[in-house]
Amino acid sequence: MDNKTILNNRWNYTDLKLKDYLRIYKKTNLKTQDNIQDIFNGIDFNYMDLNKPISNNQRKKLSRVVDEWKQLELLKGYFEYKVIEILNKRYITNQEMLSILLWGAFVKERSQLDEYEEVLFTEIGQDLYKQGIDEIKPTKKKKWSLTWEYIWSMLCLPNVKGSSWITYIEALALTNAQEVERQTIIQLQQNKKPNIEDDVFKNILKKQQNRYISINDDKISGALDSQVVEIANKSLLKAGEDVGQKKLRARFIAEIDDRTTKMCDGMNGMLFYVNDWNRFYRYSDDDKRDVLYTIKGLEVGANLPPINNHFHYCRSTITYLTEMKYNELIAEYNQLKRIIPSEVPESLEEYAKLRYNNSNYYEEIKLKEEIGKHYKKDLEIGEKKKTLSFNSYYEKVNDTREYLRNVQAKDFGTIGEIKLHTIDRMIDRNITKEDIKNILEDPTNHWYSPINNSEVFFKDKKMVAIDIEELSVKTAYKGRGKKNE
Repeated sequence: MDNKTILNNRWNYTDLKLKDYLRIYKKTNLKTQDNIQDIFNGIDFNYMDLNKPISNNQRKKLSRVVDEWKQLELLKGYFEYKVIEILNKRYITNQEMLSILLWGAFVKERSQLDEYEEVLFTEIGQDLYKQGIDEIKPTKKKKWSLTWEYIWSMLCLPNVKGSSWITYIEALALTNAQEVERQTIIQLQQNKKPNIEDDVFKNILKKQQNRYISINDDKISGALDSQVVEIANKSLLKAGEDVGQKKLRARFIAEIDDRTTKMCDGMNGMLFYVNDWNRFYRYSDDDKRDVLYTIKGLEVGANLPPINNHFHYCRSTITYLTEMKYNELIAEYNQLKRIIPSEVPESLEEYAKLRYNNSNYYEEIKLKEEIGKHYKKDLEIGEKKKTLSFNSYYEKVNDTREYLRNVQAKDFGTIGEIKLHTIDRMIDRNITKEDIKNILEDPTNHWYSPINNSEVFFKDKKMVAIDIEELSVKTAYKGRGKKNE
């Protein structure tokens, strides 16, 4: 299985879940916008009154809002500290009330999204863990599963960016509120009544969404995607750690595109022990050179994606499918060298890199192997004398097959792929692909031949026989046709 296929399989479920989550986020954010508009509707002061104290009625209203937050269990961490601090003040200014109400709107949104996030992280973690177990195929029969405690620990510990997810989302609610607050003050300064439907606020909300989760066609980015990728790859690694085989290895797979970093590109195809020590050189963007790493197993940022030093959003991963054992890879490489020596790289390492990372190359090399076997065998047994080099023969095969693709044999329909031995006959007997097409589409005559159950098409002293069951061209030859021709 090539890298492209593995990457598609690896992230297919994750991408579906992220797209589902984005729909939930947008729906929840619309409710947040309604809450913000209610706050805007309650603004009964102008820019010059921002630092004036609120009325007793407004203070009572704020207290009722805080009571609602308590019932919803929103008062936590720094937000709780600031709410208590403001309520304990003798005077609360209009701006302080505006600030805490906007912050509360985003904290409430965050609380509503937490449950969906928990499900998202759990389902993706379990999916990747199962993928890992399926790839390893452990001999020990047991129910392999990932615990929620493990996923929760990943949310509490610093991620590749250096902060925990719990800390980040708490700060995100405050950042979002401050951005809306700043624009609200600008609106008041311009003597405009703030309206969440204004383009300026819509742009702010769109930027906030993209910062959190952005999906543009098949490209997914944002803080949530980064956290999901880390959870996914750690869950994949956990499968190997739980199985516990000391010599179990995982292969690094880089997502190759125009954003691929030197770190990922350089490690692409590297094999790492999951439960043993690894020594390897890896490019470091900080040092601008290859650096020697010594690591037990795999570690996020070093040899487990996401990789640090010049962080970017990517979908690099690992796989326990090392494709084939080393001796099997050598055997495949040596066979190709015997059959088509001019088409195979000089080194095994270069061949392995192309084999795993370039699906088009691998498909072409396997086709060349098939044609090369036929070409080489044909020469060895002396069945006929080839005057074409392998490259010329390979081009002749592809050109003929492409030209005769979808050709309609009269009264029979579309013919199948031209067989190699048929192309051999065409070469030996000077019958061109144009001849074949002309004979099949517009024959002078055609008749059934009981020999090999075929239909023979005749024109201009040339004949083409097709297999009636497969509708494939069996052979081509020159002849006079039937007596009445």
